Amino acid sequence: MQLDQTGNTSQATVPFARIPRSRPGTRGAMRITNRYTMPPLVPRTQRSSLMWDTQSQSLAVSPYLMEALEPLPSGDEDAWLNDVQLPSHLNNQVGEMMAADRASVDRSAKDETILPGHRLWSVVCRLSERVCQELARRQTAVEGEHSELEEMARKCVVDMLRVEPTLADQIYNLTEAEQVIQNVIDEALGAGPLAALLRDESVTEILAVGPRLTTIERDGDMQDAPHHFEDEQHMTRIVGNILRGAGRVFDPSMAITNARLHDGTFVNVVMPPSAVKGPTITLRKRRKSVPTLTQLVARGTMSQAMADFLQMCVRARQNIVICGGLRAGRTTLLNALAACIPGAERIVTLEDVAELQLPQKQVVSLEARLTGPDSGGREHERMRDLLLCALRMRPQRLIMGDCWNDEAGVWLSALHAGYDGSLFNIYANGLQDCLSRLEMMWLASRPGASIATVREQVARTVHIVIYLARMADGSRKVVNIAEVTGTQRDRIKARSIFHYQESGDGQGRFEPGYGISSRLNSSR
Repeated sequence: MQLDQTGNTSQATVPFARIPRSRPGTRGAMRITNRYTMPPLVPRTQRSSLMWDTQSQSLAVSPYLMEALEPLPSGDEDAWLNDVQLPSHLNNQVGEMMAADRASVDRSAKDETILPGHRLWSVVCRLSERVCQELARRQTAVEGEHSELEEMARKCVVDMLRVEPTLADQIYNLTEAEQVIQNVIDEALGAGPLAALLRDESVTEILAVGPRLTTIERDGDMQDAPHHFEDEQHMTRIVGNILRGAGRVFDPSMAITNARLHDGTFVNVVMPPSAVKGPTITLRKRRKSVPTLTQLVARGTMSQAMADFLQMCVRARQNIVICGGLRAGRTTLLNALAACIPGAERIVTLEDVAELQLPQKQVVSLEARLTGPDSGGREHERMRDLLLCALRMRPQRLIMGDCWNDEAGVWLSALHAGYDGSLFNIYANGLQDCLSRLEMMWLASRPGASIATVREQVARTVHIVIYLARMADGSRKVVNIAEVTGTQRDRIKARSIFHYQESGDGQGRFEPGYGISSRLNSSR
């Protein structure tokens, strides 16, 4: 429906977005809606008197112009600008309809990313530069809340578009206006081209290698994304935005920087010359929900009997090692097992990157990678220091996200001293490989010890070993659950409790081994 005059209507089949901007009827209709609710626009004949003052970094308006501003006739107005901030108190039917359209535009605008090469990219670049200058002038870029900064940036964009006809004339309708505003906010305050990916809940990890290559993980699959940067300078500026959002001061001379955003997203940045192809950004989102053992059974990761057995092992304070390859689901299973620990027990977790989300109240979470601004390359030393510190916190349970280096010696020594019921992860390609790596890491921390002594200590401290693997179809399975029974002929002996038997057609089933653990029998 198109309004030609106040109170008169006529039918129109052409959508508003396609109506030429020079038609007075459409402009008059939108001006009728908002003439008493929105500030008047500046006449085109007087806009030349408004400019951006580069010295004061603000909009400069002459006193004469402030007194001379008058509303334009309905045919000479940028109609969509009147609806960029439509007031919520409009009670007439047209106002309610346009407010509803505004809400739908807001949702769609956040999903649309204006990238280099887009028709409106130059508009976004110019506006975002001026918004950054205005925020810096007001000295609120660091001190203000993010929501307040977004609202301030939005107002700055609207004010600039009202006095910049060369920019406003490139935006054809309300949808494009909202897209421009959202993208300017992303460029000035957020992750720029990566901001839409951060808002996408189906994306779990974002990897940008240089300005022209972005890869994402969506629903477990890696795929390329068209969200690229203009050049390395643009990418470096966005890196600064991301680190400021994490409370860090960006230093381009620092080769490696690790940080965490307010929503728990882990950020890793590698800058040139260490990054040969340009700045490298890795964003790993934190899971909003962590699967339980019951949900893992429903996914086919293990059988119900295996889940019941592992739950009994946790409650019986068995020391459990979870091993597997990359993306095998070790951390997911570790989180599900740790959730079975009684809530009254004091738990201390140690991780390279904090990913565990435990429901218990008495949880102390320690993270090695973010202990200092120069943490790049020193995570293993810090993990060992944090482990020594954790032993002084009177923990009843110790949980380690990943055991990498000589901290395994300190960890296994702590278990040997009486910290039963602990859980930790390790990269390994099987049960024997896992036990051999534990021997090697413990021996590295005790160079003078004999291999026989080290094997004996490992056999006494490690009770249960779980091996996970990612199958050819992308599913994750608990391939084996074994009990460490001791040493025999200079080797650590283990027996299978459960295992996954794969058939020739790619299918498989979970089968029991030798029955329940002897330790569980003795603990009853």
